[in-house]
Amino acid sequence: MTSTRSRIRLLISAVCWLSPLCVLAQSSPPPRRTPVLVELFTSEGCSDCPPADALLAELDAKQFAPGAEAIVMSEHVTYWNHLGWRDPFSLDTMTQRQEAYVRRFGLDSAYTPQAVVDGATQFVGSDGRAMLAAVSKAAAKPKMSLTIENARWDHGTVRFAVRAEMTKEQSSLPFSPPMQPTPKSGEERMPEERFITPRSCAC
Repeated sequence: MTSTRSRIRLLISAVCWLSPLCVLAQSSPPPRRTPVLVELFTSEGCSDCPPADALLAELDAKQFAPGAEAIVMSEHVTYWNHLGWRDPFSLDTMTQRQEAYVRRFGLDSAYTPQAVVDGATQFVGSDGRAMLAAVSKAAAKPKMSLTIENARWDHGTVRFAVRAEMTKEQSSLPFSPPMQPTPKSGEERMPEERFITPRSCAC
């Protein structure tokens, strides 16, 4: 009787070991990744940008930075359009956003390809080592827990509310308000951060 039970246990163990479902159930859940925003200011008229575009695509596809869930944004600026080729993905709001970063980082001027990680670090967008270091460093920093609520389409614009939950440690972290360039005219005013037009991201 004992020998029969032992054989049954052995058979069940063997079946479970061979079954993908059992292996999945027994394996530990994958480690949680921290969202990190990676912005690339680029242009189809920029001859130095294709390697940076490729690096951003690789980061998005392979997520090669340990502990990070990279959220990538390809943001096409307009100041290359005067060379005769107009970038169909370029937007004045992206140029204005980059100008705000120029002021934040104390740069002499805007340039492409420029990568900005979590609004805190900037470097040449084709620099793979700098990309890996910046994204990994950003993933190691404490962040708020954000929940997107009431998302809806409204005449070609996505509108949503963001609810933030802070831990006791995060409540003392410095807060950086959304960048707002000096408005010029009604149509050139940068939209609020919670309004995102589909054309803002070249996919």
